[in-house]
Amino acid sequence: MSMETTPDFFSQGLESLDTGFFSRTPRLLSLDFDGTLAPIAPTPSSVRLPVKSREILWALSLLPETKVAILSGRSLPDLRERVGVSGLVLAGNHGLDFSPLAAGWSISEFSGWTRQVSQVRSRLEPLLRHWPGAILEAKGPDLSLHYRLMEPARAERLIPQALGALEGLPVVSRKGKCVLEIRPEGAPGKGEALVRMANRYLGRKKGWCCVHVGDDDTDEEAFNALRRMGVGGLGLKVGEGPTLAHYRLAGLSEVHRFLNLFLDKNGV
Repeated sequence: MSMETTPDFFSQGLESLDTGFFSRTPRLLSLDFDGTLAPIAPTPSSVRLPVKSREILWALSLLPETKVAILSGRSLPDLRERVGVSGLVLAGNHGLDFSPLAAGWSISEFSGWTRQVSQVRSRLEPLLRHWPGAILEAKGPDLSLHYRLMEPARAERLIPQALGALEGLPVVSRKGKCVLEIRPEGAPGKGEALVRMANRYLGRKKGWCCVHVGDDDTDEEAFNALRRMGVGGLGLKVGEGPTLAHYRLAGLSEVHRFLNLFLDKNGV
């Protein structure tokens, strides 16, 4: 689906939703972090969660029959430190690492993925010494190669070299916003992680609601999963770009406006 055919939520989507959508329960609200709840920054370490985002997350977590999940490419310890709201499900590494642990995969699976990715790190680190501005972020079972600080022309030369260094390893890669995401071959992504959380927290109950809001290419797996779920599933793309999401939000202020609808419709 192209960006031209994805309608804006507040101009077209809101009026087309069932009037009781925001009152549906049980509900799972899944949210990306960077570019969705927190503005993009020059480096991953400089990103900060705005106070308003934190306040909305806390209020949503108190709603009955509501589970709020942060589904991000960041590592779980990093995500936990930056979010700072108790009672949420945190899914780091694009859904490879969960807190609580019972919401996700087995420890043996996690350990296996981490061993695979350690080989990637050993190949990329020597290469990147020759590319100032590139940042290799090791996050346990996956890696992120950031090139936001590099000139676009230099980044375009780096990426083929990085991919060449990965040849023969059991990993897959995909480009995001100024980042190359690398994870073990066959490891689940955001789509499978969202389905797993939906099975756990929504179960077979009727009248459920499952939402994912995200801005990056890695969120497309979650949007695709929501389309397969059918009625009750809603995907929202933040910003521009081709997407499988049902609707589009312009930016952080519209993310806040959308999430506040759950609070307003439930008397908060």
